[in-house]
Amino acid sequence: MKRIKGSSVAAVALLVATVGGGAGIFEAERSSYLASQFAPDQEYANDVDAWAQQGVPTPAPVAGPKRDGDSLTFGPKTGTHTLVLFGGQGSFADSSEGAAISAAQLASHFGPVTTRPLSSYRPGMLRDYDALLYVGVAYEHAMPRGLAEDITTGDTPVVWAGGNAPTLAGVTEKGRSQAAHDRFVTRYGWDPAASEVDDDDVVKAVRYKGVDLARAHPEEQSGLVVPHVVDPATVKVLARGVCKDVCASVDADGEHTAPWAVRSANLTFVSEVPFGYPVEGGRSLAYADLLYDALGPDVEPVKQAAVRIEDVSPNTDPKKIREIADVLSARGVPFQLAVIPNFVDRSGATLSGIPRNVVLSDTPELVEALKYAQDRGGVLVQHGTTHQYASLPNPYDGASADDFEFYRAACIHGSDASTYVPCEKDTAVQLLMPIGDDTPDAAAARVAGGRQLFRKAGLDAPMIFETPHYAASANAYEGIRRVYDTRYERAQFTAGVLTGRPEQGELFEQIFPYRVTDVHGSTVLPETLGSVAPEPYSGHAQRSGAELVETARAMGVVRESTASFFYHAFLPVEGLVEIIDGIEAQGYTFIPATKLR
Repeated sequence: MKRIKGSSVAAVALLVATVGGGAGIFEAERSSYLASQFAPDQEYANDVDAWAQQGVPTPAPVAGPKRDGDSLTFGPKTGTHTLVLFGGQGSFADSSEGAAISAAQLASHFGPVTTRPLSSYRPGMLRDYDALLYVGVAYEHAMPRGLAEDITTGDTPVVWAGGNAPTLAGVTEKGRSQAAHDRFVTRYGWDPAASEVDDDDVVKAVRYKGVDLARAHPEEQSGLVVPHVVDPATVKVLARGVCKDVCASVDADGEHTAPWAVRSANLTFVSEVPFGYPVEGGRSLAYADLLYDALGPDVEPVKQAAVRIEDVSPNTDPKKIREIADVLSARGVPFQLAVIPNFVDRSGATLSGIPRNVVLSDTPELVEALKYAQDRGGVLVQHGTTHQYASLPNPYDGASADDFEFYRAACIHGSDASTYVPCEKDTAVQLLMPIGDDTPDAAAARVAGGRQLFRKAGLDAPMIFETPHYAASANAYEGIRRVYDTRYERAQFTAGVLTGRPEQGELFEQIFPYRVTDVHGSTVLPETLGSVAPEPYSGHAQRSGAELVETARAMGVVRESTASFFYHAFLPVEGLVEIIDGIEAQGYTFIPATKLR
């Protein structure tokens, strides 16, 4: 699985830094990869979809998130019930909704979540919930009547991120209520009306619990709403923005930091919406951990780790699987094996022009190796069905493990997003649109057919799914959920899901630091560290095992710390051991992914 640079389709504040989940087959790895290639006998002709020949009925729809007017409720049935409010119209509509989905998916870790546009809030509604999250992507947005009073006169925990905080202190488009302003400042100890939008400083990181968490993208290194603290005895500064130079803000410490998150009474204020350009070890971890105080103050801390062996397929050398199983079981490390049940390469791109269409039952030695691994702590994960789409380069060569399966993609060069070029080391991947047969029925049939290929080979059907390159449409995710309740991955989602227009919305990605329920109703197990990339390729930066270990250190700021990564089966097992050693040295314990909290 190649790990791909973000799509220019989503060129707004929440644009992802990476779409997809893998290091891929780069030039430095190519010889090792090709050395494992072989041409076994195959049951299916190259132009046949093997997964479609398994006689599996299309899975029926299953109940999903509950829609009630303009609200959407999803997540566990018990726990802290959180209300997520979002605003934004016109050019801010997608980024506002994308931020709301990100916040809501994190809140689902603690219990059920209901999302609502601001316009649907009514006075007193907050009493129906245990907590409130607000994401203020659009500044100077009109607040609904009663919201500020419900927040500032009650005790319901509130986490307010980004703009429009002055409305809490009586500042509206009609003017300012001095009485409301004074009440807010007296209770909370800071003055939203006097707080600054700092566009002058380059804020390169957020310092939280002594760790600097990256604000990695140049377009995201300014624009903090720095809270103006008037009573330090009332306000607790929870995190600070780290400026490249001396901070210009009047609330800076005179050196290189300024308040990024503060708490007083029932209100936690975060000076930005922290979901744009997600990176491993980024500043969204601070927000994710701050939610514990509002939504789950009694959660016991834990340091948990998991590892997934990636892109195993009928094209994989069985000896590598046995070697990995022996090494990990000897260390007492449970592991996952992400298996592509149908290897397809209709152009022969991976074996000297010889086309292949191979299923698990065509490779009995691999099947025995997978059983051997299961006996030593391995858990099978279905990693797509073919990990490619049709006969098309999507965007690479049409071969399994290289291409996207549930979304169309192409390579571009530089800033020219209108011209598609062959994928090379210096290109970037652009996500284009859903695949041609993008329906829940089609996705469900494809996934169910792939699952049946495990059974046909004499293996137990997996209970976990991983979406190829972590990319799918809303329809595809709905189809996948008909077959699998649980996915192990990061996730791509589409703004518009909350408001019933997913086919129109922009694409976003989120790295989950803990187990969540996503906006489609699926349980998602966290993959937090990424993988090794021996050298840069197609917009994806080089990444070493040592960098994964360092990211695990950053993950330690989250109370339920998760160091979860994946490693390609064809890479040297020594590199895998080094990463595991580095993670365990930090106090993490490896557990099955299904037990990740």
